[in-house]
Amino acid sequence: MGVCRHQRSVADEKYRETRDKVKLGIEDVNTRVPLQTDLSSRPTILQCAIDNNDEEFIDFLLSKEGIQINLSTRCYGTALHHAIEKGKHNIVRKLVNAGADVNAVCMSRYDFMNPLQLAIRKHQIKISEFLYLLDSDVDPNFPSNGGCNVTPLHIAIDTNNVDAVKLLLNHDNIDINRVTSNGNSVLDYAIFTDDITIVKSLLHAGIDFNKVAASYFDDSRSFCDVIPLIRRHTVKLSAANLYVMNKMLNDIIDRNQYAKNYRQKCYAEVDSMRKTKIANTNISFYDVLQKSIHAIAHFLSCINIKDDDPIYDEYELKEKFPLYSGMIYFKLNKAKQRHHLLENVDDLIFETLSRDLPYTIVRNISCFFSNRELKQLNEKIADLKK
Repeated sequence: MGVCRHQRSVADEKYRETRDKVKLGIEDVNTRVPLQTDLSSRPTILQCAIDNNDEEFIDFLLSKEGIQINLSTRCYGTALHHAIEKGKHNIVRKLVNAGADVNAVCMSRYDFMNPLQLAIRKHQIKISEFLYLLDSDVDPNFPSNGGCNVTPLHIAIDTNNVDAVKLLLNHDNIDINRVTSNGNSVLDYAIFTDDITIVKSLLHAGIDFNKVAASYFDDSRSFCDVIPLIRRHTVKLSAANLYVMNKMLNDIIDRNQYAKNYRQKCYAEVDSMRKTKIANTNISFYDVLQKSIHAIAHFLSCINIKDDDPIYDEYELKEKFPLYSGMIYFKLNKAKQRHHLLENVDDLIFETLSRDLPYTIVRNISCFFSNRELKQLNEKIADLKK
């Protein structure tokens, strides 16, 4: 304990000496503090300021023109990596606002992780949420781990970070069907962790069962608590014509009385969904399962439904459709997000192109824009209206 206290005291003294020299202009704003013998291992003065939570000096450094905010060191990574490691939420904001690279990869200490992946692994959900909400180039599918192609969603599942899983699934550009270099899907990872909450979230988000379903009926998987949930979901998808079972899976269900009974319940609920229309239109809740997010968003644009309408209420949907409500709720809320982004953009496209192009073409142009691109267009439209 005495040695550690002495080392900390020496480190603090060296930091203060270097800080004072930087303030006086004697040392450069990117200078390294001599805490290690090896120069490449030494932290920058900015990284030491983060260690000391010295926000006033951090503001001073970030205001200087020559600051290399993305400089990476062997033991600390970039300043942004280091601030995330230390859980310094306010400093993370300062760094990002000052231009820190939100996709910078640290190839030494942090195993090829970018800041979002590190925040997720460290369960720094406030930082994860901040990085996610940024109108920047944060890539929610960025593969890490030195060529293993592990995505942020894989990391969130592997570390049982339920909040981060839900956050990522709501990202505009998330691809939940990415696999690692070993061929493992995010559902495979969820099975390894055996977390029912995470598995439910993935199933409701619409993971592609045509790639992963068959092996989950293998008896060798039965020890996992989540396997019965996945098997029931496979039956649900099949009953709703969202997944075509092969003969082997059909034979397994036919031999299992519980599975046969469950399939009949699914058929009954599918029939109910077909008959239940949304807001006196011809669109049914079954159509919500079948249509794309963009098509549902366009439908919402054509009808006068407020954001607090019961169709968006998770509990009301569960009362009506206990088996399929999770999938319906997820798609409707993703569509609602896109619907709000489409309103001004669709109007602009129609005003600009309707005289020269057929209506069917004009109407479908916006489907080629991502949500992030729609956000940028909305910002431009708002600027033009000022």
